[in-house]
Amino acid sequence: MFVYGLFQVMTKQEREVITDMKKCNFNELAEHFKVKSEERKNMSKEEKQVCEMFHFQLFKTVYVLYECTIILLVSAFADQCYRRVISYWQNNQ
Repeated sequence: MFVYGLFQVMTKQEREVITDMKKCNFNELAEHFKVKSEERKNMSKEEKQVCEMFHFQLFKTVYVLYECTIILLVSAFADQCYRRVISYWQNNQ
């Protein structure tokens, strides 16, 4: 799943250079996430609560932006359909 997701965000130039993920060494990346995991485990309860609130607010903001984008897309589509219907109606009278 990680590799598939990585290929989705890679640029064309990166895909030309990296053609076989089996040849890649992800040890540094794995070590980084182990360190981050240990840091989270060693946080105080208050620090964890602050991080949770930050992530919750961030998620809420991203979700609202996502909803607004969908609303704008639907509105634009509805407006385009409305204009086509009016144009069709006017041309066929």
